[in-house]
Amino acid sequence: MRDVHKSKSNHESNGFKQCKELAWKTCPQEGCTFETSHAPHLYRHLRTVHSASRPYKCDVCDKTYKLKTHLNRHIKIFWPVLIHRKFACDVCEYKAKTADVLAAHKMTHKPSHDKPYKCDICDRSFAQRVTLKQHTHLHTGERPYVCEMCGKTFRQYSSLYGHKKIHSKPM
Repeated sequence: MRDVHKSKSNHESNGFKQCKELAWKTCPQEGCTFETSHAPHLYRHLRTVHSASRPYKCDVCDKTYKLKTHLNRHIKIFWPVLIHRKFACDVCEYKAKTADVLAAHKMTHKPSHDKPYKCDICDRSFAQRVTLKQHTHLHTGERPYVCEMCGKTFRQYSSLYGHKKIHSKPM
């Protein structure tokens, strides 16, 4: 860790007047020489250096982190690998990010008597109300999801979400 005392004296000796007027905060832990002029930096220091608390937990592998930024980095790097190890459907090739999403997917494999949401038009059954609602768009022709960039419409939000990626690709 760099010596913050040098940094403080460096700022003051180089004529940064505002640094002389800042209220410097010191770490209250005995023997620690950390100083900062910003309270959030002190709280972060206390949480990462002097605390055993790890409040941020990965939903896939149960690893814990002291900082949310560290969890986010873990998710970005390791989830593509971890997702394929965990939460795979044992009936088909489907893979989910979380156990809850996989549980919802598994309902699609249940017999129709376990699917309480029935279409009034074609008698298909669904495990979830939202899936029935999406299905009814097939019969009604309703396309409620609209791309803000080009105006194209979609029956399902997931189709709109996939479509939006074409607008963010570099030309």
